[in-house]
Amino acid sequence: MTQNLNIDPFYDDFDESKNYHQIIFKPGLSVQARELTQLQSILRNQIAKFGNHVFQHGSLVIPGNSLGDLHVPYIKVSGLLGETLPLTSFNNQVIVGETSGVRAIVKFSVERDSTDPYVFYLAYISGGSNGKIVFDAGETVHLELDTAVKAVISSGAGAVGFGSLAQINSGVYYVNGTFVHVNQQTAVISKFSSTPSARVMLRIEESFVDSNTDETLLDPAQGSYNYAAPGAERLKIDLILTVVPVDVQDSADYIELMRYRDGVLEEHSRYPKYNELEKSLARRTFDESG
Repeated sequence: MTQNLNIDPFYDDFDESKNYHQIIFKPGLSVQARELTQLQSILRNQIAKFGNHVFQHGSLVIPGNSLGDLHVPYIKVSGLLGETLPLTSFNNQVIVGETSGVRAIVKFSVERDSTDPYVFYLAYISGGSNGKIVFDAGETVHLELDTAVKAVISSGAGAVGFGSLAQINSGVYYVNGTFVHVNQQTAVISKFSSTPSARVMLRIEESFVDSNTDETLLDPAQGSYNYAAPGAERLKIDLILTVVPVDVQDSADYIELMRYRDGVLEEHSRYPKYNELEKSLARRTFDESG
C-alpha cells in the first residue's frame, strides 16, 4: 500500500519501529477510530513481511494468466442502428452479414473516438453460401438472435483486417505488500496492426471509496436508528490492464506483463517471481548439484 493514512480524518500513525503488535482495549475507555484502523495496519504489516519473503512486487500468485493475440480479425463500424444502442449489445454475440452470410462472434468492441470509428474484434464461425469467409466492407451485419439490432461496416480500404489484443484472466497478484485480485480484462495492443511495439501492463490504482460513491456502504441494519447512515471508507486497489508505448520507462505504479517490439514478444511474465525463497532454493540446488 502506498496511500498515506496518517492524515485527517484517519490519523493512522502506525510505526513498525515501535514494535507494537497488538492493540489491547480496556473497559471504560472510548475506542478511537485510529485504533481500529491500526488493527488492520498491524495485520497488513505482518502479511507484507511474510509476502515479501516469498514474492517479489508484481508477482503472479494465483493465475491470472495473460496472453496476447496479434492476429485478431476486426471490422470498422461506421454506425449502429438508430445510434442509441449501447455498443456492449454486440459483445459475445453472434453477428451475421446480410450480404456475405458470414457469421462471427464479437469478442471485444471499442467505442469510436475523434479519429477512429467503432471497432469490433471477431472470431469467425462460418463462411457464407457464396464462398465468402470474411465480412464485406460496407455491408450491414445484425445480431443472429435479434435481427433488428444492426451495425454498418465502414467502406473503403482497411474496413476489414487484423489487429492485436491482450487479455488477462481472473487471478491474484502481489502488489505493494498486498495480495490483490485482478478481474478478467481485455485491452487493445494495436487497433489495426499485427506487428505492434508496446508494453502490456497492469496499472495499480489506489483510491478511497465512501458511501457517496458506493451506496452499499451505507449501514444496512434495518430497524436500527442508524439505518442508511454513512460509515467507514474503504481503501480500494484496482489492477487495470493497460497498453503503453514500448519505450516508456518502468514505474512503481505499473506491473509489466508483456513487451512487444515490431510484433516480436520480448518479455512475458507468466510465472510467480519468488524473492528470498527463490534464493534459498537456488542455494540448496547449488549445494546439492554444484
